[in-house]
Amino acid sequence: MSLPFREMLVWESWFSMGIWVWCAGLMAVFIWTLSLKTLWDLARPQNLDQALTLAPYRIRAIRVLAAAAPLVGLLGTVSAMIHMFAGLQAAGLSGNRAMAGGIAEALMSTQAGLLAAIPGLFMAHVLERRHARLFRKKTP
Repeated sequence: MSLPFREMLVWESWFSMGIWVWCAGLMAVFIWTLSLKTLWDLARPQNLDQALTLAPYRIRAIRVLAAAAPLVGLLGTVSAMIHMFAGLQAAGLSGNRAMAGGIAEALMSTQAGLLAAIPGLFMAHVLERRHARLFRKKTP
């Protein structure tokens, strides 16, 4: 039993962008894990020396992940658009209505990348300020 073209297009678009959405989600998990661990370590005075040493490396990792997340989302969008246009051409469809659903689904990976990146950049800034303040207090 074959699926109607519209359902095939939806599933094909989901599959083609699905891995990129999951990658962006995984990046968000790493960003939040590093952010909360660093925030927790900087808040505890018993391990402050170790936290002050590790914080710049963790902040750098958060910034790299936050910078890469929108690019992963964009890659997912481009991949989904390519698959959508190939499916439209194979079915002989054209026009704005035929493309609207595929474009909307393709943009979900870009949204996932941005949802991972924006909080990551914010947390990196907050952690840098906290690290600098604690470092100034620690050094005479």
